[in-house]
Amino acid sequence: MGVTGRMLLVRADADGRIGSGHVMRCLALAQAWQDRGGKCTFVGSIESDALRRRLVDEGCGVVALPHRHPDSGDLAAMRRLVAEQQQMDSGWVVLDGYHFDAAYQQAVRGSGRPLLVVDDCGHLPHYQADILLNQNAHAGEIAYDATAETVRLMGLRYLLLRQEFFSGNRGGGDVVGRARRLLVTLGGADACNVTAKVIDALLHLKVPDLEARIVVGALNPHRRELEEHLRKASFEGELLTSVDDMASLMRWADLAISGAGSTCWELAAMGVPCVVTVLADNQERLASSLAAAGACVNLGWYHQWQAGEGAELLAELLEDAERRQALRGQGLRLVDGRGAERVVRAMELAEFSLRHATDDDCQVVFSWANDPEVRAASFSAGSIGWDEHCRWFAERLRDEHHLFYVATTAEGEPIGQVRFAVDGTEARISVCLGQRSRGYGIGSRLIRRAVLQAGKETPLCRVVALIRPENMASRHCFARASFRRMADVDYNGTAAVSMEFVFEEEGAAA
Repeated sequence: MGVTGRMLLVRADADGRIGSGHVMRCLALAQAWQDRGGKCTFVGSIESDALRRRLVDEGCGVVALPHRHPDSGDLAAMRRLVAEQQQMDSGWVVLDGYHFDAAYQQAVRGSGRPLLVVDDCGHLPHYQADILLNQNAHAGEIAYDATAETVRLMGLRYLLLRQEFFSGNRGGGDVVGRARRLLVTLGGADACNVTAKVIDALLHLKVPDLEARIVVGALNPHRRELEEHLRKASFEGELLTSVDDMASLMRWADLAISGAGSTCWELAAMGVPCVVTVLADNQERLASSLAAAGACVNLGWYHQWQAGEGAELLAELLEDAERRQALRGQGLRLVDGRGAERVVRAMELAEFSLRHATDDDCQVVFSWANDPEVRAASFSAGSIGWDEHCRWFAERLRDEHHLFYVATTAEGEPIGQVRFAVDGTEARISVCLGQRSRGYGIGSRLIRRAVLQAGKETPLCRVVALIRPENMASRHCFARASFRRMADVDYNGTAAVSMEFVFEEEGAAA
């Protein structure tokens, strides 16, 4: 089944208070989904006519909701839409907004469609999702409380970047010696009118050959005031609204001033040196992590710096080509533009099913077993010969004390194996993912589902995993699947971390 013909329902809002960032990053996901043959509809309160037209021009449907959560009408309308769509085709639901709490998530997830939740700050005590996505550099610092089967996509590897920011020239060669073309973009709303403060800083610069292009988002209520402010300028300044091609503006710019939202990553992908200022609580960690990585200069909270300070910093950067080159290079290294594609792949993988292995799986299991990463994580690191493997494989299929599962996508692609060596009411688990299925966070989900399936087929009380001590990724994976660490053991002369899953404890927890 894959993605072809399936619907992505995106629940996100855009207005003068929260801006347009939630909708615009989900548009990147919609583009990747549609590239794989899927369909997309945005559901929510999207106040800007221009933004709604942009979504339609991208081939997306737009459904307006008359109420917004926590109004009960929001959830009722959303559940009706999901149910109606479920009758026509299958697909996923995406929630992107800080106001969608665990109860909302659970209600949407209970409709029968898999759910992806996009988050930035881990502000909820618990998350209910099939996939939890945090695309920020600081994502790994957040201890999310989520369901045991939740796939966690954390960090810049999954950055949702629209195609215009990586499909063409990403910033050319070296930066110019003396910068004079400045891009200012403070988000779709800029409720606190920080743009006016930035214009004040530019007025302090006294750089006569400066060119400034100042983007005023469609939801910004301050345009007339900004126009009056800009009339004082001795430099060439232009206010731009309803910008459809931000990538071209970024290619034009020598330097940018931006809010510390998703635009930072777009600038990084385009290789534009960037100064950021924090406009909201959810931007503080992003600004700090981006600055720590050497990919921006962080002015801090917009209310903590004065126009003169901003002007002084900008004056230094306009003259310092070496520093701008360093910022540009680090930004390009951080962002490769494939994040949305990876998220769609994770969505495909997360819908795997389990079946018993058959003779036809012998070749693919052989290729998995001899993968260098698999051998390095194994207690016996040597390669396996084909004849030896065939004998071993046939024995495992015949062994009534062995459960051998293969996980496949909805299209039938084998993605990994899980085996259980059963001894009475106990079993030892072995897991292996194929190379094309690694790095998408599905390991814990696979382990847990396989354990529960094995428990249905065999009266198991306990499942044990033995892991090489240095294999931290596997240890974390089993822990998220509700395995707990026990005393370390000796396994064939090698130290091993022992972890166990107890069915009685699982039942009590449920």
